[in-house]
Amino acid sequence: MKTKMVYNDKKTPISIRAALFALLEEYTCKKSSAPKKAQSTILPLLFGYLEEHFREELTLSDVAMALGYSESYISHSLSKICGMNFSSLVSGIRIEEAKRLLVTTSLPISSVALESGFGTERSFHRAFSKLVGMTPSRYKEGKETK
Repeated sequence: MKTKMVYNDKKTPISIRAALFALLEEYTCKKSSAPKKAQSTILPLLFGYLEEHFREELTLSDVAMALGYSESYISHSLSKICGMNFSSLVSGIRIEEAKRLLVTTSLPISSVALESGFGTERSFHRAFSKLVGMTPSRYKEGKETK
């Protein structure tokens, strides 16, 4: 099986993660005793699309339409390979961008929230605290002292 990969010249954490998931999927398919179908993986396409559009309001339906796949195929692929759902993936990508902005810029938290793709500062605080285990302010303070 030949995996179809979509890359840009940037080696970002998202594109690297997409490549790793694609390789894992290819390996898993080769190890399976089930007959193999020729298929390309959706994950590199999905990660590439999200890398470019994570600041926008995203729905699984809109992304599926943009990529030319069904919502259920994308959802199933994410669950099977990554062990997560679409909204968790988007939140994780946004939080990674927020962490980067918190430690590399002097933007206020409200601006970091918006620049990271969160609709409101409240939703940003909630998601950040849940995924990182501390508030954005505390995260920024901890990184500034190091």
